[in-house]
Amino acid sequence: MDVLGLLQARIKAHERDIIPIEALVDITSWISRSNFLRFQQPEPIVGGPVATYPAMVEEFGIKGQSVYTALFTNIDMVNFPCQLCSHTVDDLEDAITHQRIDHFGHYPYQCPATNPQWYACFAPSL
Repeated sequence: MDVLGLLQARIKAHERDIIPIEALVDITSWISRSNFLRFQQPEPIVGGPVATYPAMVEEFGIKGQSVYTALFTNIDMVNFPCQLCSHTVDDLEDAITHQRIDHFGHYPYQCPATNPQWYACFAPSL
């Protein structure tokens, strides 16, 4: 293979990495500017009836789950490594909670009557 062929092969290999990185940046930026985060409301669900999220969330997220699922790797549905910090958990709801709290300060299920820092895991049913 000549030098040009090697260079083109390397560019194609990097495209597989670059597209998910660009999507990760776009999704993170969208969440940071979203009204649900600003008003501490529950986030949209992937595949929900009203698509209020960027199309790339549909591609990278888990249908029927939080839009935060687009921010971790879920190949085997057993381990969920965060794409932002590499923290790994073995529970889907814990992975979503990790995104909400650790990366976005999102507390949509607070119970301020008892303790403003109390947080309940909650998965809305469709």
